[in-house]
Amino acid sequence: MPIISLAKVCRFACKGAGIVWPARFLFTPAYNSGPGFILLGKIQMSGRISVLVVEDEEHIRKILEYNLKLDGFSVSLAEDGRKGLEFARGKKPDVILLDWAMPEMNGLEVLSELKHDEKTEDIPVFMLTAKGIMGDVERAFEIGADDYITKPFDPAQLGKTIKRKLKEHAKRNIQKITTG
Repeated sequence: MPIISLAKVCRFACKGAGIVWPARFLFTPAYNSGPGFILLGKIQMSGRISVLVVEDEEHIRKILEYNLKLDGFSVSLAEDGRKGLEFARGKKPDVILLDWAMPEMNGLEVLSELKHDEKTEDIPVFMLTAKGIMGDVERAFEIGADDYITKPFDPAQLGKTIKRKLKEHAKRNIQKITTG
């Protein structure tokens, strides 16, 4: 059974999952399942994952920065939505933690801009907010949020949560690509 490299597919899946390229993937043609591929290899992260924290409350930004750096992330901070958008468009972080309630431009407005810009549409965005009502969650997902983390959160667990959610995001991207 030949193993074929699908670098473009892998690069897309990695980019959308915040996994630093090159990650290692092995694919083989699928049997009895129509067009597509079966993932044989494991997703392996290499390098540091860059996180952009867009949060207007300084003490929360500092707590997030401290704990994420302890977990090995490269962390950048933005104190409002406009600065977060500028940073995301210029530096393309691997993942964005985005507060909902901010002055000038709220998190949903920022999210909408990110998901409608081809430079940033593939960056996973996790809403980080106190708004935990089901209608709010659905609204964020409709606009394009990739996941949702409610406040209060355990800062010591946040890095593990982000890594877990990025792996889930990568698997969803691969499934979308392989099942057409």
